[in-house]
Amino acid sequence: MTKDCKQSGRTAVLFFLLSLSFGGTRAQVIDTVFFLPDSFVGARQPKAVCTQRLLNKAYIGGRGGTPAVVGLDVAGMNKVARFGMSEDVEMTVWNSETDVVYALGRHELLVVDPNADTAVARLGYGSGPGLAAWCSATNGLYVADALYGSLLRIDGTTHQPVDSVAVALTPVALAEYVQDSTLYVAGREDVVAVVEQASGSVRAVVDVGDAPAALAVNESRGYVYCADRLDGTVSVIDGAGDTVIATVGVGSGPTALAFDRSRSKLYCACRSAGAVFVVDGQNHQVRRAIPVASPQSLALDESAGRLYVGSVGTRLCAVDTDADTVVAQMETGGDCQAIDVCPGQATAVATSFSSGWAVLVQDDSLKGRVQIATSFPRDALVVGSKLYVAQERVNRVDVVSLRDYSVLAGVDVGKRPYSLSYSEASAKVYCACKDEGRVVAIDAGADTALAWIEAGSSPHDLAWDPVGDKLYCGNYGSPELTVIDCRQDTVLARVEVGRAIRKVEYNPVSRKIYLACHDSNFFQVIDCSTDAVLASISTGGNPWTIAIDREDNFVFGNSSWGGPVICGYGDTVVGEIGDVFYVKGACWNPVNNLAYAAMNFSDVVLVIDGPSHSVVRRLPTRDYPAEMASMQGTGRVYAIHAYSNLVTDAVTVIEGDSLVAELTVRPSPVVPVADHARGRVYVLSGDASCVTVINDGPSWVLERPSEPGSAMSALPNPFNRSVTFRGAGGTAGSVRIFDGSGRLVRAVPAGRAGNADATWDGCDSRGREARAGVYFVRAGSGFLRLVKAE
Repeated sequence: MTKDCKQSGRTAVLFFLLSLSFGGTRAQVIDTVFFLPDSFVGARQPKAVCTQRLLNKAYIGGRGGTPAVVGLDVAGMNKVARFGMSEDVEMTVWNSETDVVYALGRHELLVVDPNADTAVARLGYGSGPGLAAWCSATNGLYVADALYGSLLRIDGTTHQPVDSVAVALTPVALAEYVQDSTLYVAGREDVVAVVEQASGSVRAVVDVGDAPAALAVNESRGYVYCADRLDGTVSVIDGAGDTVIATVGVGSGPTALAFDRSRSKLYCACRSAGAVFVVDGQNHQVRRAIPVASPQSLALDESAGRLYVGSVGTRLCAVDTDADTVVAQMETGGDCQAIDVCPGQATAVATSFSSGWAVLVQDDSLKGRVQIATSFPRDALVVGSKLYVAQERVNRVDVVSLRDYSVLAGVDVGKRPYSLSYSEASAKVYCACKDEGRVVAIDAGADTALAWIEAGSSPHDLAWDPVGDKLYCGNYGSPELTVIDCRQDTVLARVEVGRAIRKVEYNPVSRKIYLACHDSNFFQVIDCSTDAVLASISTGGNPWTIAIDREDNFVFGNSSWGGPVICGYGDTVVGEIGDVFYVKGACWNPVNNLAYAAMNFSDVVLVIDGPSHSVVRRLPTRDYPAEMASMQGTGRVYAIHAYSNLVTDAVTVIEGDSLVAELTVRPSPVVPVADHARGRVYVLSGDASCVTVINDGPSWVLERPSEPGSAMSALPNPFNRSVTFRGAGGTAGSVRIFDGSGRLVRAVPAGRAGNADATWDGCDSRGREARAGVYFVRAGSGFLRLVKAE
């Protein structure tokens, strides 16, 4: 067969290929789950915070990821506790009388003792908006129940429900007027209900403006303020007569209120107007507007003279409440949805909704940030007996021992480590840091950072060329491919390519790099010997991923609207896989010479025959199949299921063209990583900071001579210096040895007689001794697993 990829006329023995497995369809087993260093993980989007001011602690919850409340030591900015919940946390509240912290979901209430950091009670209730207020007059927590239009009162000492108050509205804000023991409840019905705590009855219902959003109380004057979001006003309610006595025009979209008793000022954050309005607490006149971009949350420290303003953007402002001017602006990294203060200390703790941080502000400066969300393992790779894990949100690569799953080291890299690759020749792990614009070289022996190499904008994916010992870095934010010399850790070239590179794949058969240029709608081919662009192949859709058939040298280019088949020799399109839509993951398996493509939106995995590049089967799976990994020992394929924030928490196991198992894993699987030497698959869990270990075997039988349908055997196995393959003859004419990654190591000539022997001296095609490890051998229809000892 010549190297022009023309059809050879051979017929794939498909029924045999589909039967290849060790142990048939024996069930896969989850060996264990091990957690990465940060076990105090919380919400992906923290939005609730309260401070326990006696112990200087903060308790933070939010949405997405792992439902939990995280306890934070404010002084040291260290996470000290974690309390799991069954749903997102909408609000946290401190009861200063009995010294407990409440965490509220929409249907669940958790009570925490902050002194011992233990959960003391947990109860469910109706269908609430996650809204509550602690009232000192009755030492009761009033929890809003939107479904029934009522308030459930929880006793602050026993933590048990006491009674319920029917308010006949949908609560959106609560505030206590301590002076006459009343509770004000703003509702979506454009009214405020006045509840007498002693009797549990509604004393009055007051009409206010359109879309109430927040409440505040002026105890000294007996006023209650209600922000009317759609009217751009603040309604002033006289607490004595339960009537609106004034309407103050402020800016568009008031969302938060805070009243300064010592200075008799009301502060109103108007998100759409881009200002915080200062209202006189005596005559209800607007004193001034403080410019702040998109303010949405307020927290006041009267004794320190500071108002903290959180914005929709990434800034937190400190306002001097004597001068009513912004004295400091601090970057929080994301929308600041909640703030609480430690009074008199000029200290505030705020949530950073987009970045997953808690932010500490002290003395008008940013003092620290703590990752509340999971560290989010993004990518991993196996190097010997270690697993390297890129932790996207904590800017670190963790090194885990695969002997006992202990964490050996944590290597600080750049912002947002995203993908990993390994140079076997230089014994270095490389990490692309997406928000840093760099690639970091890590010594795989000492597990220390060696060099920071400038890449392009948003480096996204990496691939290693073993012949030239070069690393190729595809950049998502700039149309260039960065070529790095792994010996010197220097940039050799910057190649102009297509936009938004999502996948970089190395083809060892023809020594080329293939790029999926997502925004340019084409694949590009790079010659590794010259680092020049050889071809640009249009796809008609946004290419996402690539699978390479290393036996027949076909490249399966999967995109959102089609699946071109590219000849790896001439780089021309020789076929098209039809009915392809939005392929999120793909892989090829040398055991059965099948390619697999996960159609994310269609809940289907395509099984593709390598030689004929035709679809063997459309395999229905559960929701959103995505990234995939193939095991060269068994021919099984593992596909995770994920799409955006929709989490199915499962892995599908495919053997040949059949689905053989569905395994439940920890929340939000990100990527499966194959460990061929140990027969394990590691599934990274994005929202639980852990790794699920799947046994691909169970254990293999090394002495087994070959797969059914073949008489080939290897003696000895394991071997050290050389090994003889018996029964390796036939039409193939050679015995092909692949390493654990599917790379062809050596092709050893074999006799034509059916029982002829072939001998491998343990060296690769360049005469270098192959490393100890697991290898896979093919000859005609024969297949076996081989171990080379040290």
